[in-house]
Parts: sequence; C-alpha cells; structure tokens
Amino acid sequence: MGQEYRALFGTTALGYRRQYLHHYGHVLRKGGEKISFARCNQMIADAAYLRSRRADVTYVMIEPNPNLFARPIYREADIALCIALSDNPNAASLMKLYFANKDRTGQGSSLFEAKPNVSLDDYTTVINVNASHFARMIKDAYEAEHGTDYCVILRLNNEGAEVEVIKSFEATFGPRLEGVLGSLADVAKVHGQPELNAIYDFMKSKGIPFIPLYSAFTSWPDAIAFVRGKVEGTL
Repeated sequence: MGQEYRALFGTTALGYRRQYLHHYGHVLRKGGEKISFARCNQMIADAAYLRSRRADVTYVMIEPNPNLFARPIYREADIALCIALSDNPNAASLMKLYFANKDRTGQGSSLFEAKPNVSLDDYTTVINVNASHFARMIKDAYEAEHGTDYCVILRLNNEGAEVEVIKSFEATFGPRLEGVLGSLADVAKVHGQPELNAIYDFMKSKGIPFIPLYSAFTSWPDAIAFVRGKVEGTL
C-alpha cells in the first residue's frame, strides 16, 4: 500500500527519473518491457498534477499487519485503519493473519491458509471487518461530510480477499466505483484460476476498468495517468 501511494502522490520528478534509470538498466541487462523516455516524462507530469490536487482526494489506507501499520507512510493517509477485510458474515471479528515466509514485516501476509507462502504456525490476531459493512461505513462517513459528488477508485492487493472487496464496493457504490488498481494474482493462488476469471468478467460486465498497479515500475505510468484522468474529470 505504501509503495503505491508513493507512486501516485509521494515521488518527486527526481525520484521518478532515478526509478527510470534503474528500470532502463534492468532492461538492458535482462530484457523485458521498456518504458520510453517520453512516457516517463508524461508520467512525471501526471504525477505532478496529482500532487497539486492531493487535497481534493480522500485517501484511505487499510493494513491488517500491525508491524507494517506502524510505518510513517500510513500517516500520509486521510483515513488509516489497522484492520483486515473479508466476507466473514460478522460485522467485526477476530481472525488469524498468517505471515508470509515467516517475515513479520514483509509483504504478503494473508487471512487465507491456502495462500502458498504463509506459515500456519506464525500469525497474529487482527480485527477483521466484513467488506460490505466496511464499504457502507465509508460511504456514510464520506457523504455526511462531503456530499455525493465523488467517484471511488480501489487499489487492491488483499492477498486473496480482492473478490469480496470488489463485489462489496460495487454493490455499495454502484457506478461511483470507477476503477480498480492493483494486482489480482493472489485470487488465483488462493481460490483458483476460475475465480480470477470470474472477477475479471464481473468487472467487465459492470464497466469497471482494471489497471495494474504494484511494485513494478512498468505498472506506474498507466495507473498514474488513469488516476489523473479521474481527478481531472477527463475520463
């Protein structure tokens, strides 16, 4: 979550150029998709626009791992909550969060025992909120303060809970859910390829675009351009 926030709002032009040089060197050494210099410059311009409009965006960060939630990046959010989200029918419950690769400060912790890299004997207990209940709380709180002229963009990497969150937010916000960013790879790892195919089909049927956004620099330009279009009102 923190790295993606930095990609959208927290990186300077110099920082992007350093990332680009690292990316370019990697492509020269190992091959792969290359971002053009012109595309990098456009990304820098898009990100500068987003930084100038940061006050117009309500950024909500969710991180269930308390060891990660303590990091300073979460203080950049307008709302930051140390909770997990799932389809557990209870509005709130206690659940086990399994650490990935026995690393309590690493990425990839999950509520799901089926996730391949988690350790079932290494976990912490966290507060879990039903995804539909959470979506309604966010909607009610935002509209009470700001009204109903807004759109919602999700950035997800829920380590297997993405399906529940997407469907809950679509049911709650309807057409105001205008995009999903992130990575859905864990859906296939936890629930199987048919479930991943089904959520892609669901988003397509609802007219919700999906744009990859994760740690890979190559995912940044399109995602940043998409968010700029939504903030600017041109998409």
